[in-house]
Amino acid sequence: MNCIPNRLLVIDDEATMCDFIGRAASGVGYEVRTTGDPDQFRTLLREFKPGMLIMDLNMPKIDGIELLELLGDNGYQGAVLVISGADPRVLAAADKSGALHGLNMLGALQKPVSLSQLQDALQTVRATQRVLTERDLRGALKSRRLILHYQPKIARQEASGWLIEGAEALVRWQHPEFGLLMPDTFIPLAEATGLITELTNYVIRAAVYQMSAWKERGLDVDVAVNVSGSCISDRAFPDRLADLLEEHGVENSRLILEVTENSAMKDRAGNVDVLARLR
Repeated sequence: MNCIPNRLLVIDDEATMCDFIGRAASGVGYEVRTTGDPDQFRTLLREFKPGMLIMDLNMPKIDGIELLELLGDNGYQGAVLVISGADPRVLAAADKSGALHGLNMLGALQKPVSLSQLQDALQTVRATQRVLTERDLRGALKSRRLILHYQPKIARQEASGWLIEGAEALVRWQHPEFGLLMPDTFIPLAEATGLITELTNYVIRAAVYQMSAWKERGLDVDVAVNVSGSCISDRAFPDRLADLLEEHGVENSRLILEVTENSAMKDRAGNVDVLARLR
């Protein structure tokens, strides 16, 4: 499960506790969501993609151990901090249970928790996580810090041995502070902030430029690019793509667009039209 580092999700049935944690976390730069409802928690976990969770153990509809099991089953990769009024032995058992489910447990604090204890835990997570913002990503797109790596697709030919049939374009972020970042660290941010369309168009343009340069040097190969669902919902996308390919002298059939099934099925009628035109 992908996470966005500077986001915190709190589940506690005490509204005052949620407010206390939310104020403390906002003060050190977190974007915070709070809830006391397990169903809303599941929705926020999926859609908000928090990089850190703070949870109580004693709640009316679900207990904390069940919640830790749920997080483990979903492959949650963020940090988890337990804050509860339970007995210290129960807190220790919960912390161990979370670790056995493969979670990144920060330990457990017993209520009432002090502001300094909470701030120390929050600062510890921020110090170890790469916190990326919408502004960072916009800047990377503008300054062209996003680069493409190409993974070759090869086939075995009996007469000539291994032959490069094509390549897959893989986007990376050459960050000035964090170094080379993989897609799972910034694609969720692009999706959450609405920058995924701009990012997809950026990758397609870069791939077509590279295909044109390779062709001039005698390497005419297929290149596959991942395409977001927002592009498939854009009826003008096929025209822009055709113009781009023509401008750079790249054959249409050389560019392969890879679209996830979920993206293609959100607006089936409109997307089928776009997909048919692309075909």
